[in-house]
Amino acid sequence: WALLVLSKPIGRQTGFASLSSEAPESLKTVDVFLAGYAGLRAHVLTVAEDCGEAAYASARDVILAQCAAMKGDSGAPLFEMAADGIRVLGVLSSVAGTQAGLRSIIVPSSHFAESVPFEAGTAIK
Repeated sequence: WALLVLSKPIGRQTGFASLSSEAPESLKTVDVFLAGYAGLRAHVLTVAEDCGEAAYASARDVILAQCAAMKGDSGAPLFEMAADGIRVLGVLSSVAGTQAGLRSIIVPSSHFAESVPFEAGTAIK
């Protein structure tokens, strides 16, 4: 994964999304959505709102969802609508076929949250 820091903050115009502070183990099934730049239209942000419920898979230490992700969506954030706004639960790693169908495999935000050098909403100078 990589952290992109913009030269000029855009949060006041676009809003902020905080990282989830919850341990993935405590994640109950929640409705989620994915926003990425799929390979077919790499210049257009697309939102997959059909992810259903996400759940933590402790055996693999990942979050599983059923997003309609495509090649190029890797690295896209998985969001949830929380009472305090939009939160990033994790980042899409891949999609795998299982006996239950296709599953989106998400790296929980707790794996990289400590590397983010600022709090959400903090302007970088």
